[in-house]
Amino acid sequence: TLVQCIKKSLLSDVCAPVHGTVLKHVPSGELTLKKSVVIVEELLVLLDGSRLIQISLHKTDYHRVHSPVDGTISELVNLEKDELFPGSEAMVIITIQTSFGDVKMMCIGEWSVQTFLVDVQAGDDVYKMYELGHFYFGSQVIVVLPDNVDVVVNEEGKERVFPGDPVGVS
Repeated sequence: TLVQCIKKSLLSDVCAPVHGTVLKHVPSGELTLKKSVVIVEELLVLLDGSRLIQISLHKTDYHRVHSPVDGTISELVNLEKDELFPGSEAMVIITIQTSFGDVKMMCIGEWSVQTFLVDVQAGDDVYKMYELGHFYFGSQVIVVLPDNVDVVVNEEGKERVFPGDPVGVS
Protein backbone atom coordinates (compact mmCIF):
# COMPACT_ATOMS: atom_id res chain seq x y z
CA THR A 1 0.00 0.00 0.00
CA LEU A 2 2.82 2.42 0.85
CA VAL A 3 4.40 1.94 -2.59
CA GLN A 4 1.06 2.71 -4.28
CA CYS A 5 0.61 5.85 -2.13
CA ILE A 6 4.15 7.05 -2.95
CA LYS A 7 3.52 6.52 -6.70
CA LYS A 8 0.31 8.60 -6.50
CA SER A 9 2.14 11.34 -4.59
CA LEU A 10 4.51 11.83 -7.54
CA LEU A 11 1.60 13.05 -9.70
CA SER A 12 1.32 16.46 -8.00
CA ASP A 13 3.25 19.05 -6.02
CA VAL A 14 1.01 18.60 -2.95
CA CYS A 15 -0.51 15.28 -1.89
CA ALA A 16 -2.98 14.30 0.81
CA PRO A 17 -1.11 13.82 4.09
CA VAL A 18 -3.79 11.62 5.66
CA HIS A 19 -6.77 9.35 5.04
CA GLY A 20 -10.00 11.26 5.54
CA THR A 21 -12.75 13.43 4.14
CA VAL A 22 -11.73 16.71 2.53
CA LEU A 23 -13.88 19.81 2.12
CA LYS A 24 -12.20 22.39 -0.11
CA HIS A 25 -14.99 24.89 -0.56
CA VAL A 26 -16.26 26.64 2.56
CA PRO A 27 -19.43 28.42 1.34
CA SER A 28 -20.15 30.34 4.56
CA GLY A 29 -16.60 31.68 4.89
CA GLU A 30 -16.43 29.99 8.31
CA LEU A 31 -14.57 26.85 9.24
CA THR A 32 -15.22 24.53 12.16
CA LEU A 33 -12.00 23.24 13.66
CA LYS A 34 -13.11 20.78 16.35
CA LYS A 35 -15.24 22.90 18.65
CA SER A 36 -14.40 26.43 17.58
CA VAL A 37 -15.60 28.24 14.47
CA VAL A 38 -13.24 30.64 12.73
CA ILE A 39 -13.52 32.89 9.67
CA VAL A 40 -11.40 31.27 6.95
CA GLU A 41 -9.84 34.58 5.87
CA GLU A 42 -8.79 35.37 9.43
CA LEU A 43 -7.22 31.93 9.84
CA LEU A 44 -5.31 32.36 6.58
CA VAL A 45 -4.01 35.75 7.78
CA LEU A 46 -2.91 34.18 11.10
CA LEU A 47 -1.05 31.45 9.22
CA ASP A 48 0.20 33.62 6.33
CA GLY A 49 -1.45 31.44 3.69
CA SER A 50 -3.66 31.86 0.67
CA ARG A 51 -5.92 28.81 0.61
CA LEU A 52 -6.52 25.70 2.64
CA ILE A 53 -7.64 22.11 2.50
CA GLN A 54 -9.47 20.73 5.54
CA ILE A 55 -9.32 16.97 6.07
CA SER A 56 -11.37 15.33 8.81
CA LEU A 57 -10.37 11.88 10.01
CA HIS A 58 -13.01 9.42 11.18
CA LYS A 59 -12.21 7.00 13.97
CA THR A 60 -11.81 4.16 11.44
CA ASP A 61 -9.38 6.13 9.21
CA TYR A 62 -5.61 5.60 9.17
CA HIS A 63 -4.26 8.12 11.73
CA ARG A 64 -0.64 8.51 10.61
CA VAL A 65 0.23 11.92 9.14
CA HIS A 66 2.63 12.15 6.20
CA SER A 67 4.35 15.08 4.53
CA PRO A 68 2.22 16.48 1.70
CA VAL A 69 5.31 17.99 0.00
CA ASP A 70 9.03 17.69 -0.56
CA GLY A 71 10.95 20.23 1.53
CA THR A 72 12.48 21.08 4.89
CA ILE A 73 10.70 21.40 8.23
CA SER A 74 11.33 25.04 9.14
CA GLU A 75 9.14 25.28 12.24
CA LEU A 76 7.12 23.18 14.67
CA VAL A 77 4.73 25.02 16.98
CA ASN A 78 2.83 23.28 19.79
CA LEU A 79 -0.18 25.39 20.76
CA GLU A 80 -2.27 24.84 23.86
CA LYS A 81 -6.02 25.41 23.97
CA ASP A 82 -6.87 29.13 23.39
CA GLU A 83 -3.31 29.97 22.29
CA LEU A 84 -3.85 30.54 18.52
CA PHE A 85 -6.99 32.57 19.24
CA PRO A 86 -9.53 32.61 22.10
CA GLY A 87 -11.49 29.35 21.95
CA SER A 88 -9.00 27.58 19.66
CA GLU A 89 -8.16 23.92 20.10
CA ALA A 90 -4.78 22.53 21.08
CA MET A 91 -2.76 21.74 17.96
CA VAL A 92 0.62 21.34 16.34
CA ILE A 93 1.47 23.53 13.35
CA ILE A 94 4.19 22.21 11.06
CA THR A 95 5.75 24.55 8.49
CA ILE A 96 7.53 22.98 5.53
CA GLN A 97 9.66 25.12 3.20
CA THR A 98 9.25 24.04 -0.43
CA SER A 99 10.46 25.29 -3.80
CA PHE A 100 7.06 26.98 -4.31
CA GLY A 101 6.62 28.52 -0.84
CA ASP A 102 5.76 27.52 2.72
CA VAL A 103 3.15 24.83 3.28
CA LYS A 104 1.71 24.65 6.79
CA MET A 105 -0.17 21.80 8.43
CA MET A 106 -2.43 22.28 11.43
CA CYS A 107 -2.69 18.92 13.22
CA ILE A 108 -5.66 19.22 15.57
CA GLY A 109 -6.30 16.43 18.07
CA GLU A 110 -9.60 15.27 19.49
CA TRP A 111 -11.52 18.19 21.02
CA SER A 112 -9.41 20.11 23.54
CA VAL A 113 -6.96 17.28 24.15
CA GLN A 114 -3.96 17.38 21.81
CA THR A 115 -3.24 13.82 20.73
CA PHE A 116 -0.77 14.48 17.89
CA LEU A 117 2.67 13.00 18.47
CA VAL A 118 5.41 14.55 16.30
CA ASP A 119 8.22 12.38 14.90
CA VAL A 120 10.21 15.18 13.16
CA GLN A 121 12.03 18.33 14.19
CA ALA A 122 12.94 21.66 12.61
CA GLY A 123 15.71 21.25 10.06
CA ASP A 124 14.62 17.77 8.92
CA ASP A 125 14.38 17.23 5.17
CA VAL A 126 11.15 15.48 4.23
CA TYR A 127 9.58 14.14 1.08
CA LYS A 128 6.01 13.37 0.12
CA MET A 129 4.68 10.49 2.23
CA TYR A 130 7.44 10.83 4.87
CA GLU A 131 5.79 10.11 8.23
CA LEU A 132 5.59 13.26 10.39
CA GLY A 133 3.68 11.82 13.35
CA HIS A 134 0.37 10.30 14.34
CA PHE A 135 -2.87 10.80 16.23
CA TYR A 136 -4.12 8.44 18.89
CA PHE A 137 -7.76 9.12 18.12
CA GLY A 138 -10.03 11.57 16.35
CA SER A 139 -8.41 14.36 14.48
CA GLN A 140 -8.31 16.89 11.73
CA VAL A 141 -5.54 18.19 9.48
CA ILE A 142 -5.68 21.54 7.72
CA VAL A 143 -3.14 22.11 4.95
CA VAL A 144 -2.47 25.81 4.33
CA LEU A 145 -1.07 26.58 0.87
CA PRO A 146 0.67 29.56 -0.77
CA ASP A 147 -1.22 31.51 -3.45
CA ASN A 148 0.62 29.86 -6.37
CA VAL A 149 -0.88 26.42 -5.66
CA ASP A 150 -4.13 25.33 -7.29
CA VAL A 151 -6.24 22.86 -5.31
CA VAL A 152 -7.26 19.85 -7.39
CA VAL A 153 -9.77 18.04 -5.14
CA ASN A 154 -13.52 18.20 -5.72
CA GLU A 155 -14.72 21.75 -5.02
CA GLU A 156 -18.39 20.84 -4.82
CA GLY A 157 -18.33 19.00 -1.54
CA LYS A 158 -16.87 16.14 0.44
CA GLU A 159 -14.31 13.85 -1.10
CA ARG A 160 -12.48 10.92 0.48
CA VAL A 161 -8.71 11.01 0.09
CA PHE A 162 -5.93 8.62 0.95
CA PRO A 163 -2.31 9.48 1.73
CA GLY A 164 -0.54 10.35 -1.51
CA ASP A 165 -3.64 11.39 -3.46
CA PRO A 166 -2.95 14.56 -5.50
CA VAL A 167 -4.51 17.65 -3.89
CA GLY A 168 -2.46 20.61 -5.21
CA VAL A 169 -0.38 21.76 -8.20
CA SER A 170 1.90 24.81 -8.30
